[in-house]
Amino acid sequence: MLQKEGITAFPLLVNTSLKHNLDKLHPSNSAFDHCVVAITIEDKDYFVDPTISSQGGDLDHNYFPDYGLGLLIKENVSELIPLPKPKKSEIDIKERIYVDSIGGQAMLEVKTIYRGGKADNIRAEFENNPLSSIQKEYLNFYTNLYPGIVETEDIRFYDENRFNDNEVLVVENYKIEQFWLQDEGETFIYTRIYPLVLESMINYPSSIARNSLYNLGNPFTFVQETQIMLPELWNVNDDERQIEGSSYLYTNEIKGYGERIAVKYTYDLNESFIDGEKVSEFLSEHEKIKNDLMFSLTYNPMVTTGEKSSLAIFVVLVLLVFGIYFSIKIYKDFDPQPWVYAENKNIGGWLVLPAIGIIITPFWIIINFFSVGYLDKSLWLNASNMGLTEAVAFELTNNVLLVVFSLLLILLFFTRRTNTPMLMTIFYVINLLAILVDTILTEDTFKLENRPLIQAVVAAVIWIPYFNLSERVKSTFCKTRRNIEPKSNKNPVPITQTIPQKGDVL
Repeated sequence: MLQKEGITAFPLLVNTSLKHNLDKLHPSNSAFDHCVVAITIEDKDYFVDPTISSQGGDLDHNYFPDYGLGLLIKENVSELIPLPKPKKSEIDIKERIYVDSIGGQAMLEVKTIYRGGKADNIRAEFENNPLSSIQKEYLNFYTNLYPGIVETEDIRFYDENRFNDNEVLVVENYKIEQFWLQDEGETFIYTRIYPLVLESMINYPSSIARNSLYNLGNPFTFVQETQIMLPELWNVNDDERQIEGSSYLYTNEIKGYGERIAVKYTYDLNESFIDGEKVSEFLSEHEKIKNDLMFSLTYNPMVTTGEKSSLAIFVVLVLLVFGIYFSIKIYKDFDPQPWVYAENKNIGGWLVLPAIGIIITPFWIIINFFSVGYLDKSLWLNASNMGLTEAVAFELTNNVLLVVFSLLLILLFFTRRTNTPMLMTIFYVINLLAILVDTILTEDTFKLENRPLIQAVVAAVIWIPYFNLSERVKSTFCKTRRNIEPKSNKNPVPITQTIPQKGDVL
């Protein structure tokens, strides 16, 4: 069929069992049990097994199994030819765990990308099974780690790159009501992070002493990165461990970023077989890997609750006095004259959006302030242990002053004072700079989704020009504290001079 289309193609006989040992058999038509296709395009050889269902990828990304040796059915060809090793399949898992409170529940989002042969397998699973059955299977899988876990959305399967890179994406969303567990002595609570998928992939069967080769399966690359978003700072010592052999490489990397913890597992299998004398060492090292997979967080409520920091309380009071004093000064003394063409318009149009924003701001900051626990002594102890005292102090200062400033803005905004546009500009600039400084102080560079920073940039780009250039803004914020008349027009419209008529009084 391919030859009729002008493509150079020939049948290729292989043995799916003997593979690389096919050359040990005597030549015979019974030496082969399978037929695939060899294709040549622009002097480049490709091999395709058309019997594999649900396969994807173009010729450069198509998965071809490790058949070892094959016989090309072509004139003047009688020798076995070596076949290329298959491209390594890949599994890339991104977990995001959002913890609502210590001792409370958590939301889990899992995004898994499969490439190569793994993509073909998952594609076949979703094509041949009802979604409800797959959802139940996945849920039961996670129940082994998180009892009581429930799905919050239907599982989603994306296959946009089937005929290009052979890559599929599976997205899962769950709620973990029992994210925290009580220890047997009931003195602390704890939670666990564990790569269940990796454990299932390296669960190699035990073997007695042997001389024959030990089958490890097809080579693959596995990566799982779990990000835990906590409601308060957590003391985590950065750590990296590695276990390596001639056929594999395992790494475990742990990094703490204040309220966020990143745990990253990688495993590379590079060979399909190992010699029999290496099996004992291989299995022993993989027991060490399994023992290294568990990551736990523990929390002792008896030690960390209740006690407040007197220094933090004192600093907050000083900041409040400072902020209120300068707010009064701004309210009384910063009183620009209104736009000469101001039409005294009411708040409306696009101004409704920033109005809602500044109303929400002080309430959101106050709620976040107490949920993080900036007045708790435990927070400052953890910050000191992690070298984040400056970052926490900056956050406390910024939050207190921003609450006072936003309350001032609410008052000025809804009385339509002329100083509002300038102060709103300062508000958006301060908000953006504060997030940038906090990001730098916490060294938050572990590829985290920094949504607050993105939101601050978008807000600044949109609203700063609007408050400084819009005629609607100038016509709305035209009230002054003093009864100031609009500034006279520097370019008044000239009055046409008339010729005095008889009887006019000059």
